[in-house]
Amino acid sequence: MLIKLIPVAPQPTVLFSFVFQNLEDTGVDNIPSGWETQLSALNRDGLELPKNLHALDKAAGIPALIEDVVFSVPALTVVCRYQDGAVEEWPLMEQSCLDTLDNVIADVMESAVEMRREKEREDAGKETTSDRAREKRRERTVGNKKQMSLINSLLSSTAHNTHATFEMALASPGPSATRFPESSRESMSSRALRRRARSTLVDAFRRYVLPELSRRFRKEGYCVWVIDSMIKRAQLRMDELVQLGYGLPDLIASPSRVQHSPSVKGSAEESDDDETDTDASSIRTPSATDIFPSPPGQYQQSSLSSPSTYYFDYYSRTSTKTLSPQELAEYSAFSALTRRLRKLMATAQTDHEHMENERRHQYDVLEVRSRRRAYINGGFARHGGPSVALSTPYKSSRLAQQTWSGEDFEYAPLREDDKEDESFLRAMGLAASDDVPRPPSRLFVPYDSDEEEEDGCSTDIQRGLELLGLATPSTSWKSLLHEEPAEPPMYSEDDPHLPNPYDDMDKDMSAIVRNVYIAGDGEEWSGDSPVPAF
Repeated sequence: MLIKLIPVAPQPTVLFSFVFQNLEDTGVDNIPSGWETQLSALNRDGLELPKNLHALDKAAGIPALIEDVVFSVPALTVVCRYQDGAVEEWPLMEQSCLDTLDNVIADVMESAVEMRREKEREDAGKETTSDRAREKRRERTVGNKKQMSLINSLLSSTAHNTHATFEMALASPGPSATRFPESSRESMSSRALRRRARSTLVDAFRRYVLPELSRRFRKEGYCVWVIDSMIKRAQLRMDELVQLGYGLPDLIASPSRVQHSPSVKGSAEESDDDETDTDASSIRTPSATDIFPSPPGQYQQSSLSSPSTYYFDYYSRTSTKTLSPQELAEYSAFSALTRRLRKLMATAQTDHEHMENERRHQYDVLEVRSRRRAYINGGFARHGGPSVALSTPYKSSRLAQQTWSGEDFEYAPLREDDKEDESFLRAMGLAASDDVPRPPSRLFVPYDSDEEEEDGCSTDIQRGLELLGLATPSTSWKSLLHEEPAEPPMYSEDDPHLPNPYDDMDKDMSAIVRNVYIAGDGEEWSGDSPVPAF
């Protein structure tokens, strides 16, 4: 992928190549299993294989398929071109992106200035080194003159040292007398500035270009992208053949066959000139020699043209040129290829939708389990943080007030009769006074079987009968229904010593209804008097 930044004139254009190395070049023998599955599917369906295996990856797939990206600051546009010739363009309106590109230009300009300074300092250092070497050779020549007298030696050495010192002071100043300011030494090197410019440019692509490409790119991945690319290129070549022959009555059924396609740069002379341009985005299929006899440069040049619309009147327009048998066979091959690719496209889209539905269902199940775990474990709700946001309940749970287990509910000790009766009346809403507060809400564990439910109902009925005075805690209400009663003693009016079995029943009924008031009357009704009529 080539990233190109076109600034405002007269600033220079910035180019940077960003490449993902193939795994074979890095020494990796085994590729990921997901990539192997996609490669086998591409080979089975006869589709084009990617130039770089990183095109099969979800994270690096789009940058691996991009041929070049152009940031045009004067036009305020971003242009991205894929390997198959497809072009994506949109306006560049974000001020933060423009500021980032300005920083890239500033780093590049400063790097160029710093590079010139470094070169000048290097040349000055070389000159100083050569002067010192020349001076050392002169000193050796003077030292080898052993036949001179002492006076001549002293005079010659003194004069030579004075002349050499004066010459060095004029010819080469010391390192401290440099022409560059001190601030240039503390600045970054040209290499560091270039690296920062490249990093900033790649970061601009990641922040402002890649999200837009991800939104426009197909969610199904490389397989559907290459199918769509092959369909577009095949349809483009079919339109070129139709334009050359002005209609193919044996192959075209109706005018609705014509579709919108990129414009073709149209004459045979221009096509011959374009044959010299080659590009790696040629169409590669299993039957490439039969289906794509023309050079790939023609398709590449056509795919980069501006889109337009062609209208062919197959019924009123007469054909001025007949296609050769080779061109007819090429059109038939493209037509069959297009139909097969459309079937593969529909199948791939259906499989992708099925996978997305399964993934969405898994996420829903995970959310339900997380919320349930959050309700059970109150620690997430009280001490939750951003790392456990999925397990945090969105509202307070009733289980946080009081928690009962199954054993506590089943083996709860029985209380005294008075307290139990009072609590039962309060729970049933039959308490004498409404000022008494009700007990807090509790968790009632559901019964796991019909037997436990029957036992619970029996307990409630037993308590109700005890409160009404129809049963005692020692006797069960089931004995009144299911067990056979004991044989009553024979009663005879002739024998006055035998008790009347109905006397107790009359007394019990009198005791039950003694305190019952009739609506509209204030008098108590006794069991001996007849029941008043309403």
